[in-house]
Amino acid sequence: MNAEKAAPILIRIEGLTKRFGALTAVDRVDFSLARGRLHSIIGPNGAGKTTFFNLISGELPPTAGRIFFQDRDITRLQASQIAHLGIGRSFQRTNIFPNLSVYDNAWAAAYAVRTRHPFHLMKEAPRSGEVADATWAALEEVGLQERAHHPAGELPHGEQRLLEVAITLAAGPTVLLLDEPSSGLSSGELRSMIELLQHLGQRYTILLIEHNMTVVMSISERISVFHFGTIIAEGKPEEVRTNEDVKRAYLGRRA
Repeated sequence: MNAEKAAPILIRIEGLTKRFGALTAVDRVDFSLARGRLHSIIGPNGAGKTTFFNLISGELPPTAGRIFFQDRDITRLQASQIAHLGIGRSFQRTNIFPNLSVYDNAWAAAYAVRTRHPFHLMKEAPRSGEVADATWAALEEVGLQERAHHPAGELPHGEQRLLEVAITLAAGPTVLLLDEPSSGLSSGELRSMIELLQHLGQRYTILLIEHNMTVVMSISERISVFHFGTIIAEGKPEEVRTNEDVKRAYLGRRA
């Protein structure tokens, strides 16, 4: 408990709200993410989890509230600016360039955050140095180095999900926002993803959206439960598992 209290806060959120017309997707949420933690967000479909990620990563502007990263107010920054600061984001649906090679997918992410050159000059950029080193390191981290020169669109689904993580890592983040990385995986692929997340959790601060309770309960240090745009419970896995409000709202018999 003392170590948890002592861990510095990387992301701090105050009163975060997002409305789409009459719909309030995120409703006055207060939240903090401590350095070095693997913190999961769970909740039923439509609870506001992905919208919450979109607000943190700059994909959406908030209606109200403030977001701080390392004590800097990033509430109104663009997604590209937030990525440069060190918040990396993967998406619920696989978001790759299928016609590019595995290497070029990761290389583009590494290039984008390490240069001020226009993105259309990417083809003329040198393929050695810091950007290349970051690309190979990311591919090796997820075990895709042997597939580097394959077209990304020809990878099986499980490897495409790994590539999504590699793209996030190639940008050199401090914090990883991972949106359902286990989505659509087979049982064998799921075991590999759990091992990867546990490995990454030793080196990165991770905020994870996940529906698979096996994944959540086996790797999380802390869990926040969203319901109708608010956090109804937060704590260690066992605390969340036994919380009566969580059982009624989400876990039910799976608890």
